[in-house]
Amino acid sequence: MSFRAVLLLACAVVTLALGGDAEAAPARGAETLYARSAPAIAHIETLTAAGSGILIDGGYLLTDAHVVWPFDAADRVRFPDGRVLRDVPVVALDLLADLALLRVGEVPGVQPLTFGDPTRVGVGSEVYLIGYPAERQPNPTPTFSRGLLSRVRIGGPLDLPFVQTDALSAPGGSGGAMLSEAGEVIGIVQLRYPSTTFTLALGGAQAVERMRAQLAGAPGELGPRRYGAITTPMLGGDHVQLGTRYDQQAYLLRTPTSVEVTIRASSPSARLLLYDATGEVVDLSGVTEEAPSVTVRTVPRLPYVLVASGTGSVGYEVTSDYPMLRIPDPDDRRPLALGAVAYGSFDHSGDKDTYSLDLREGQTVAITVESTLADAVIAVTRADAPGPVLDSTTVPVERGLLGNDAVLTFTAAGTRRYNVIVADQLALLGGGGAGAYRLSVFASRPARTVAGYGAITSGDRPGTSAGAFVFGGGTEDELITATECSRAALRVWASTPSGQFVAFVPGASVAMVNAGWSAQFPFGIPAGTALLGQCPRDS
Repeated sequence: MSFRAVLLLACAVVTLALGGDAEAAPARGAETLYARSAPAIAHIETLTAAGSGILIDGGYLLTDAHVVWPFDAADRVRFPDGRVLRDVPVVALDLLADLALLRVGEVPGVQPLTFGDPTRVGVGSEVYLIGYPAERQPNPTPTFSRGLLSRVRIGGPLDLPFVQTDALSAPGGSGGAMLSEAGEVIGIVQLRYPSTTFTLALGGAQAVERMRAQLAGAPGELGPRRYGAITTPMLGGDHVQLGTRYDQQAYLLRTPTSVEVTIRASSPSARLLLYDATGEVVDLSGVTEEAPSVTVRTVPRLPYVLVASGTGSVGYEVTSDYPMLRIPDPDDRRPLALGAVAYGSFDHSGDKDTYSLDLREGQTVAITVESTLADAVIAVTRADAPGPVLDSTTVPVERGLLGNDAVLTFTAAGTRRYNVIVADQLALLGGGGAGAYRLSVFASRPARTVAGYGAITSGDRPGTSAGAFVFGGGTEDELITATECSRAALRVWASTPSGQFVAFVPGASVAMVNAGWSAQFPFGIPAGTALLGQCPRDS
């Protein structure tokens, strides 16, 4: 395909995205819509929480991951007709998209719901939320509320569509359905912004597509990250060797009955934290440097996580009088590279992930962490310095769906290996729960001393036909100056790591036109960036 053909196709796609109208859906009365959809909306209970779920084809119940995490099964699932299922297994979990599938089998007399693409529903259309928000009754029926489709946001660690509506939900409504007037599930209720009056729902068609891919064997970005997938042997004790204060080893304890468990560490510099299934720290008042042990009475069937850490390089024994499983953490010690994108997760309460990054002296990078579930923070330390002194400071930047994606710009003080520590904000306070994230490392805006800064260093300067060139790095304004093209006329394209092209249209009046470009170069254009450009001189 010629470059001109590519441009024409791109323009057509943009035109459809900005001005195309979805085919009008037939209107149905709200009462009829509720009657048809309510039987397929189930109430889900675990030992610590409750939420909503949607029956889909194949005998599965679709819900949010945070509704069932960290359990391998829901304790109770109840349909509106009174049918109750116990110990319903979680067969798929997607922490990046905050989705989970439960296997309920066939439900005679209940019709699974159909799913639609929210990007094909116009802003201002009526939508309906159905689920179990703030439910306290033992045998509930789903609630129903109406609102307007306010907008569709593209975001999160997977750049998926999220539907915003003024219809309100509440805890317990998570995993419920957002319905279009045609009766399609166009969203899975996930997020309610604090101190605001709107709700976000993950696109329905996109949610089902991801979970069906998991069922078909697709490994996804993370692979299995469920407690039920842990295959390490049962231990009564374990030797731990920690290199820095950020290193840790976690263990899973599951007691079928209420028992007293005593846990000890052999080193006074060791730190032990025990979390229950809600992420709360169990009372550790008995742990001191002189007597580093704790005895707790467990709640039957609740998973407990013991996290062992230290104040520096330390080796010690951790013992328990009840068997425990070592929780593997495939994210720790993973190497990062400039331009790399890595997917990781907080696999247990209190989890901190440590990556390695090799940098040259004076090299500046920008590191971002994007998450749907977690409020992530970033720190950078020297790999050979176990102490708490950081080489950088995190500056809060409001990005992402919740405005809490972490952004850190860091300049290496020397040529060496650095540790990049990623943690949930709650983990730093002694809590935290589930959450997966996308970790990106960009070459930050180069210093003006870099050769070729602000100039085209090689290739064809943009003209009436497309030209390929290499830009020496700089701001978008400096790119425009270097091309010798007017702001109104210039069009530039950059290739993403996946091989797709993103466009920069300086004169665009609609912000979303340049959204892909802003995501590709959030900190300026790195030196040596290869671009395509076009500049009709007579415009």
